[in-house]
Amino acid sequence: MIAQREEFDEDEDDNQKSELTLDKLTISLSISLMLISVLFLYILSLKTGSSFGFKEIAFGIVSGIVMTLFLIWAKFLMSGNKYLGAIIGFVGTISTTYALTRKYHGPYTTIFMSIGALLALAYIIIQYTKYPSNNKSN
Repeated sequence: MIAQREEFDEDEDDNQKSELTLDKLTISLSISLMLISVLFLYILSLKTGSSFGFKEIAFGIVSGIVMTLFLIWAKFLMSGNKYLGAIIGFVGTISTTYALTRKYHGPYTTIFMSIGALLALAYIIIQYTKYPSNNKSN
């Protein structure tokens, strides 16, 4: 006897999984966050007189990639539960900016932190509006 596949409500969400790819917005966000991180470390080295080399460039690029991966994860969570993904995205962005202010102080830190946080929050809000509400009434 051949077992047949039963149809469930979850099958309707298959089209959303195809949307979880690297789109132009995610790629531009990734490049922007990497540039902001490297530029912040470069200006910091100019103002403090510390060295700026391969290690700082690599750290800036890796931190931009880590921030992007976190936002992609929040986007992935939003495909299943848009409220959970948005809350985790907001809390993660706020936590990252708070951690940056604990390490660095000054006007350049505030400027770069504000730009990065606004980019991340705008990305979260844009992704939040893409996914429909999960409230299903029977």
